[in-house]
Amino acid sequence: MSTSRRRRDDAGQSTAEYVGLAAVVVVVIGALVGLAPNLLAGARPVVDAAYCQLSGSLGGGGCAEDAPAAAPELPGTGGSSEPPVPRTPRQVAEAGDYVALGDSYSAGEGAFDYQPGTDQDDNRCHRSDHAYGQQVYDGGHFAGDFHFGACSGGVVEDYFGPNQGNQGEPPQREHITDDTSLITISMGGNDFGFADVLSHCMFHNCATEDYRAQLEAVIAAEAAQLVEMYRDMRERAGDDARIIVVGYPHLFDVNGGHGLSLSSPIRAAERRFLNEVTDLANQAIQDSITQADANVEFVDIRDVFAGHEVGTADPWIHDLSLKWDWGNTGPDPASFHPTRAGQDAIRDAVNAQIDEGP
Repeated sequence: MSTSRRRRDDAGQSTAEYVGLAAVVVVVIGALVGLAPNLLAGARPVVDAAYCQLSGSLGGGGCAEDAPAAAPELPGTGGSSEPPVPRTPRQVAEAGDYVALGDSYSAGEGAFDYQPGTDQDDNRCHRSDHAYGQQVYDGGHFAGDFHFGACSGGVVEDYFGPNQGNQGEPPQREHITDDTSLITISMGGNDFGFADVLSHCMFHNCATEDYRAQLEAVIAAEAAQLVEMYRDMRERAGDDARIIVVGYPHLFDVNGGHGLSLSSPIRAAERRFLNEVTDLANQAIQDSITQADANVEFVDIRDVFAGHEVGTADPWIHDLSLKWDWGNTGPDPASFHPTRAGQDAIRDAVNAQIDEGP
């Protein structure tokens, strides 16, 4: 007969005696485990047996010989053995510092309210409080700090070395450390010479196969730098950091329509051509991400801006305008850059990517 099932032993002990003995065993072992948790492994079989005796003696079912019942969890035994719950994509992104890098589209050119020291003669980085990166950080719950290194006119060279055109701007890569959990960046448009393309199309018939071929060659050559940049980001930030690259929107109404403005000389055919150049640039960026093989994410904002390009009823991109300044009159730097509403739209797209994950 099993010890755990019997109610009386050979000496004729009563049920009450067994109940008392088992209760004492449980209390004593529970106290020992509380004082010295490492005794639990050795004490567990005795506790199980005593618990079964208590259960059977008090009218319960006891413990079947082939499936002993587990004793209640004793104090200090370590609790649940369930595996930890994986972090959400946003928790991964917000675990440390947020670093916002890139060119004018990330700096917030055109959203105004530029931060001190970034709107003066020796520094025109034009970092705006309304830039999507600043907004993402302000609206999030990051465990670390915000490092804003994006600069209007930024090129890949400014990522690897000091910005020669803006005083006090270190290499953008220096903002990235092993405490970085999120990096966002838009870069490549200036390297591809998009401002020059705009100027050329303003006064020339640029929508030709020959000019397109020239631009494709330039974009392909410059895109090689992006591969190196993405790999460097990953190396500096570590494997856990999220790296999100933001693409460029179409500037013009897809149908080529426009009202009367300073950009009117850019005809419908040229406007459609310029949108195609944007497509070439975005494709080159995505191909570079693939080639870098550094777990980099891409946010395509062309659909986000659809219906809000220059020439539409509710544009989120500034049309061409002039800045009147004594001795320094010329195109306003805000021209062809997102408005505050445009930066809000990019913010929403980046937040959606943060939540969705790679």
